[in-house]
Amino acid sequence: MKAVAYSYLRFSSPQQATGDSIRRQVEATTSWCQRNNVALDESIKLRDNGVSAFKGAHRNNPDVHALAGFLNAVKSGRVPSGSFLIVESLDRLTREELGEAVELVLSLVNRGVKIVQLQPIESVLQKPVDITALVLAVVELSRGHSESKMKSERVGAAWARKQKEAATRVVTRRLPGWIDYVDGKLVLNSTKAAVVRRLFSMAHDGMGVFVISKKLNTENVPVIGRTHFKGRPMEWCQTSIYAILKSRATIGDYVPYKCRGEGRKPQGEPVPGYFPPVIDEATFYAVQKGLETRGKVRGKRGKHVNMFAGLLTDARNGGSLTYRHPKGKPSQLVPVDSNNGRTGEWVSFPAAAFEACILSQLVEVKASDIEGAGDGAREVEVASGKLSETEELIRLWEAKMDDPKIVDTVAAKLAGLNVLRRERTEALAEAQRKAASPISEAWGEFRTLADVIASDNSDELRVRIRSALRRAVESVTCLFVGKSGFRLCAARVQFVTGAHRDYVIRTLQRYNGREPSPPQVMSANWPTEAGEIDLRKRADARLVEGVLEELDVDRFGR
Repeated sequence: MKAVAYSYLRFSSPQQATGDSIRRQVEATTSWCQRNNVALDESIKLRDNGVSAFKGAHRNNPDVHALAGFLNAVKSGRVPSGSFLIVESLDRLTREELGEAVELVLSLVNRGVKIVQLQPIESVLQKPVDITALVLAVVELSRGHSESKMKSERVGAAWARKQKEAATRVVTRRLPGWIDYVDGKLVLNSTKAAVVRRLFSMAHDGMGVFVISKKLNTENVPVIGRTHFKGRPMEWCQTSIYAILKSRATIGDYVPYKCRGEGRKPQGEPVPGYFPPVIDEATFYAVQKGLETRGKVRGKRGKHVNMFAGLLTDARNGGSLTYRHPKGKPSQLVPVDSNNGRTGEWVSFPAAAFEACILSQLVEVKASDIEGAGDGAREVEVASGKLSETEELIRLWEAKMDDPKIVDTVAAKLAGLNVLRRERTEALAEAQRKAASPISEAWGEFRTLADVIASDNSDELRVRIRSALRRAVESVTCLFVGKSGFRLCAARVQFVTGAHRDYVIRTLQRYNGREPSPPQVMSANWPTEAGEIDLRKRADARLVEGVLEELDVDRFGR
């Protein structure tokens, strides 16, 4: 059997990926594999675009960064010992401080991964480690770190200089939405400045950001900033209003920031008088106190782990669905637009009932059912499920290691489980080679984890379920209908393979003298003469809505 190779590409800025670099690296990797009789596994895309390796951010968050996912796969044994990791040069793998960089490289090598560098000199670093190859690797890693460090220092010095000059000249064209750059000067946009003043006036009068967004959207007040996103017009939302109300630019202060994206943070003291102020300081600080007292903003600032984040779609208009967490009441699924005061018909649905019912149905779906594969998909599903089950047991036993009374028992149990994990990892790798089916792995992991959620509703487990769902599910389109104190939900789960499942859920929203009962769910078979119903289509959604409105809720499921 041929050894397996994985190719890793990284670019510190997305612009670097637009040239000829990708084609050149892919051709070089393919050529090396052919010359060395190694099979290149192309089912796993190891590519980090727009990610710096200077501080090791690409080693964290496997849901986002390809290298972090690969490192996890190596640690768990899913990448078998003896595999190759091919990089154009070692500085693509890391540009961290030399001690951290060498530790990363040797940790892979010591786990049996052979690291192939294609440039500037083609070499393979593997066990047993050759001293010459190691010295060359250290030199290459040191060079990469030195280049990034020098660049970081130069950029930092440039920004420090710009901060000092901010009191006397315009140092950046990145401006608040209510300020324009005209003839070398920063001036207020009178129309947008009036909107900002109105925001502060409403907030000062005690209105929360939800009420403000609803009022502005009702009056069709144009948003400040981006006007369209993914082809849809932007509306006022709680997050954007909160950002304006918190911005010191409204009182004329320029706040220098360091880095971009998630790592962006303020650096140094604000520079007063840089922008033309739109409100006075007394109003600004009065509003800050009000925001602190109310603390009503949710959205991106919340910490609830939504297992279906990014997947839920409203069948009525194609918009997104989100969680609303009313104080002292159960969480509800609602259209995002309802949070922003958008007018139009909408119905909420209890989040707990939705999660429990959909998960209970999805765990019954086999990988072969959604993939159209034969025995190969089934083998991957079973092997992946067994491995996930073993890893969950290891996690639970590791949590008991702090108890000195049972440490020997725990150690013995973990030793046996680690042997079992290696065996099941090998079994999964063999099943994957037979089926070449990544979705089967994701679905097997999901089914195992979903069985545990009833007894362990931790954030960690919910994040893992969400990750598995995202790899296998394209969307979950929902239609909520209220009827006689009940809530009805029609849901279409669309898988990435093109397969789908349709369900109907009934839950009691108001008791009205009825005895409390758990939510019910059943597979849907919509009666129609027009062929298959697709809830993602507006016309079909209206047909389904009519069926639900005529449904006898008291005889549901009979």
